Amino acid sequence: MHESSIGWRCRLIAPHCPKGIGNGSGGKVSFSLVKELMAKVSQITRFPAKGLSGEELQETPVWEGVGIPGDRALAFRFADAPQEAVDKRHFLQWANTPASARLRCRFDRATDHLTIYDGEMILVDGMGPGDAARVSAAMSAWYRTTTGQSRDLILCRARYPDVPDCDLSILHLASLRDVESRLGRPIEPHRLRMNLHLEGDDPPWIERSWVGRRLRLGSALIEVMGMLPRCPAPDADPETGVRTGHLVRDLMAHYGHSYVGILARVRSRGHISLGDALTAVEDESGLPS
Repeated sequence: MHESSIGWRCRLIAPHCPKGIGNGSGGKVSFSLVKELMAKVSQITRFPAKGLSGEELQETPVWEGVGIPGDRALAFRFADAPQEAVDKRHFLQWANTPASARLRCRFDRATDHLTIYDGEMILVDGMGPGDAARVSAAMSAWYRTTTGQSRDLILCRARYPDVPDCDLSILHLASLRDVESRLGRPIEPHRLRMNLHLEGDDPPWIERSWVGRRLRLGSALIEVMGMLPRCPAPDADPETGVRTGHLVRDLMAHYGHSYVGILARVRSRGHISLGDALTAVEDESGLPS
């Protein structure tokens, strides 16, 4: 997401669909659809390091203000960026370094053990309290060799969500299939780097009707904050680290917007497992809350 996308955050909860969502001509999606959800969780992914590959999970707790524990808990900030930087352009990620898409990242939170692979090559193996400098040096060497740029990377430990104040990113595969049909090419879901994939017989773009609503997912209560505008990150091929395609350009051409997926906050912590259903939460009047 470019720096300009910070301004898009106000559009995430716009009351009308962006042009092309739902029926292809804009307008509202009926909120009555909220009560007829068919979606179930088909994939759960935690991304240990911002901008690197994810780890698929069978189940996970989700917490308020955190989402999946350990998600984007690490990041590699460019050494010439401000120390307090939070904008993603200041960090190693697929959008500014397509080659990073081919890196495989594993992080054991219990043992504080980080491993990063580039193909069969191990770039980083192990990280303890005194290992941050060694990890930073190894990733800096990889970056300089791979890109030809003389910039260093610094390992940071905090929480680095792509969009502040949102805990979970969610992709309904029905909408992605609609995008594939419009664009005339397949799009691997993992390129979109979402925490949760949903599968079901819902109509494409039904998730637009969830914006501003609270929903039960597993035993957790979530609130959908808005649609997610895409950046160039999905153009990077995770197998080769080469940019292929122009998703944002193609979305704008076919839909008039760049949204795919939704963002949510956890309002009441709980547990999510594969196969859990998404259900509407009703208020005392019997209407979706």
